[in-house]
Amino acid sequence: MDTIGFKEFVERVRKANDIVEVVSEYVVLKKAGSKFKSLSPFKKEKTPSFFVDPQKQLFKCFSSGYGGTVFDFIMYYEKLDFLGALKYLAQRAGIAFPSSFRSSEKTEKLSLQQRLWDLHRAVAEYWTTILLEEPEGEVGRAYLKERGIDLETARTFGLGYAPARWDGLLRWASERSGFLELLEPAGLIVRTENSKIYDRFRGRLIFRISDETGKIVGFSGRLIGTDQGPKYLNSPESPIFSKGKILYGLNVAKKAIVESDKAILCEGHIDLIRLHASGFPTAVATQGTALTDYQAALLKRFCSEVIVAYDGDRAGEDAAVRALDILLEEGLEVKVAQLPTGEDPDSLIAKGGRAAFERILATALPYPSFVLNKAAIEYCPQTAVGKSKIAEKMARLIVKINDPIRRHVASLEVAARIGVSVEAFEKKIEQTLLAQRDSQKAVEEKRWVENSISPAVSETIWFLIENPEYVPRFQEALPPEALKEIPGGELLAKLYRVDAEREQNGTTNFLEMLSQEERESVVSFLFQLQQEQQEDYSKEEHFLMLKERLSSLWCQHRIEKIRLQIASEKLSSEEISAKLKEIVDLRKKLL
Repeated sequence: MDTIGFKEFVERVRKANDIVEVVSEYVVLKKAGSKFKSLSPFKKEKTPSFFVDPQKQLFKCFSSGYGGTVFDFIMYYEKLDFLGALKYLAQRAGIAFPSSFRSSEKTEKLSLQQRLWDLHRAVAEYWTTILLEEPEGEVGRAYLKERGIDLETARTFGLGYAPARWDGLLRWASERSGFLELLEPAGLIVRTENSKIYDRFRGRLIFRISDETGKIVGFSGRLIGTDQGPKYLNSPESPIFSKGKILYGLNVAKKAIVESDKAILCEGHIDLIRLHASGFPTAVATQGTALTDYQAALLKRFCSEVIVAYDGDRAGEDAAVRALDILLEEGLEVKVAQLPTGEDPDSLIAKGGRAAFERILATALPYPSFVLNKAAIEYCPQTAVGKSKIAEKMARLIVKINDPIRRHVASLEVAARIGVSVEAFEKKIEQTLLAQRDSQKAVEEKRWVENSISPAVSETIWFLIENPEYVPRFQEALPPEALKEIPGGELLAKLYRVDAEREQNGTTNFLEMLSQEERESVVSFLFQLQQEQQEDYSKEEHFLMLKERLSSLWCQHRIEKIRLQIASEKLSSEEISAKLKEIVDLRKKLL
């Protein structure tokens, strides 16, 4: 393996990682003609602008402007350099990474992110082994038994135990090459003011925190066996971990969520594990923190409906209201599972079994109905002032509902509850909507527009990628030196070179010759310039038309260049006459 060439290895990894399969680990792709589309994994949006072409093995995100091959996707999403993306995809495909590619410290050093992922995976296995097999893990096993969680469930979710030792992880890492120096950037050790260091997690049941693709990016530890310290302790922010971007259990629940098109949102680790173990595989958790816009957008990638099942106390209810607003603004259909006071999903199922939680789900209220019930308690719907207050509160909520049918159904319910006509209430909604529009300027999503490349060049590149047999004929009509006169012509010249090398996978090899900015531009118009070929479509006629357009473009830019030379350079009368004659000849070609 170590004797394989770098380019050959790249091609092997590329072939082993179909772009549709890779991207599907991050978003739900839906068939759109010969391509797939989804919401952007890079920017918050309500209308899908992200496309994947399985034939060309390319992606394009029109919201962010990103585009390219499967390597580019991983580089953008995981924030890796090319070598890091290559290592990541090789590991995904089970391909050993040749040691000969690691010789250069600068260009071939594995990225910090990749090394941190490797560390977290190894640490997770270390703690899980202690919990399930070692004598030190007995306290953790006893706690799980007390909570009614069997060891098989613990194994499924990768639970672990960090012994109550100050240097347990430090000693473990010191015996493994490359891990010790990573403990601090990973937040797994703490350094005091006098430079003493010790393990962050001690005497705690450990929960693995994974991103949506299953990479372990952090840990959360529940204190057991003592009251010395906070009940829960999380990994700090690191190069691979941001608490507001992770939903606990999403990597496990993702498939079930996609299949059912709905998710159950709870608050804690134990709640989630209990739900999954009781037959509710679509549960995800916020880990006891407030839901963020990013997490809501993450859910939107995989489903259209979310049932919020937060704790049945005042704090849980307040947190639910904040989460509901965020989910609704994301365009999700939102319902509220109202748990009895003092109960959470774990305690409810422990007392009443699966059926108890099923009843809660069956009676979950749509968010507008939930808010309306609370508003009717807060304000008296029998008085004019109360009706107005309720109408104002509900109008501010209902304008966030994008679907007109759902909006109208919610309006009917409000109008009936406060005793006004639906027309009167919908007029209130219109007034609220107009007031919002007046108070803030409409924000349009940025669309990727590239003006530095001639449309004729863009279409020609598309044509030649689809029909590479025409490259020699274009090259004869417009050699590389002529292309220098045309905006974007240098890209076409690079495509000529790819064909000259007679290599396979011409599209991807061509893209790899380009800069990142050029690659994004090319992928953009490759997705935009899809020809709707009629039955009488002729490649030959298309070729002649493009050749004509490029020739005319070359003439126009050549004429402009000559005029600038005449105006700005000190030329003799003979040189000026020769250039004027060239302009006349060029104009004849344009006729």
